[in-house]
Amino acid sequence: MTSHDRVVRAVEEYFSNLPLQGKNIDIEEPIQFGANVGGFADVVLKANDRFVAIAECKNPWNFRESARAQLKSYLCATATLLGVLAIGKNPKDWVFCKNQGNYYFKEISKDDFETRVSTWVPRNSVQYQVDAARQWENTARQIQKSIQKWQITSVVFAILFVIFSASFLVKVLEPRVSSANRFADKGNLYQVLRIIDGDTVEIEYEGDRTSVHLIGVNAPETVHPSKPPERFGTEATTFIQSLLLHKFVYLDFDREKKNKYDRLLAYVYRDSDDLFVNLEIIRQGYGRTDDRFPFKYMNLFKYHESQARSEKKMIWSW
Repeated sequence: MTSHDRVVRAVEEYFSNLPLQGKNIDIEEPIQFGANVGGFADVVLKANDRFVAIAECKNPWNFRESARAQLKSYLCATATLLGVLAIGKNPKDWVFCKNQGNYYFKEISKDDFETRVSTWVPRNSVQYQVDAARQWENTARQIQKSIQKWQITSVVFAILFVIFSASFLVKVLEPRVSSANRFADKGNLYQVLRIIDGDTVEIEYEGDRTSVHLIGVNAPETVHPSKPPERFGTEATTFIQSLLLHKFVYLDFDREKKNKYDRLLAYVYRDSDDLFVNLEIIRQGYGRTDDRFPFKYMNLFKYHESQARSEKKMIWSW
């Protein structure tokens, strides 16, 4: 089973537990929407032969913002009310949305999504087709306006296409290589012996007690030799302590395995439930994205940081 298949299985399990009592439920994957749409939906939740929700499944290390547009196109093509962008196996990392029509989509909470699923009623089939046609018509108009606005010449377009293609291949192929390492390394489990601060823990690694700094995370300082503890530093340390102390974890590495202080640099996953701890700290507002050096999940971290900031979580609450 591939890592993508694991995400698909997690979505299917989640869908199968949703409260759709009294309705004829089907969970199908994958579904092709035809030559004019040119795509496959990973998982579709159907009730009474109508689409209730469509899920697009992505691995955290292979996530691209283009996945949002992909999911929107499926929802638009079928006039499906609800969508899920499943980033990884943990539903807490997923993005839920509601199709508002006219190619407008509203992000909703997981609870709101489940409520809408439980109260879902099939739409009139004629209206269903009319709405889909209107949405595609509006989409075509938007594309046409964009082309008229920019008036890109064929030479410039060709140059841009070559640049984009090269950049795309680098970004797609690189994380695929490293993602294989993550699952290969899951056999090596390490117990967290001590929490140093909100972004650093201590494990026994290759026979030595070793500090591990969580890649991409900059939590408030609590143990700096020449600075007082920063605001929310204690809370950040307590939070990661609740997640990891004495728990077993497995590690994934990026380009650099150690920093200048001889600390390991790693993505840390809790073994019991595969929780991506680095990302969870950002999601809950206990740290900022450390973008001083590039890392493969930076776009994903930046997205969840913006969500935490908009919700005024922890360090963003003042």
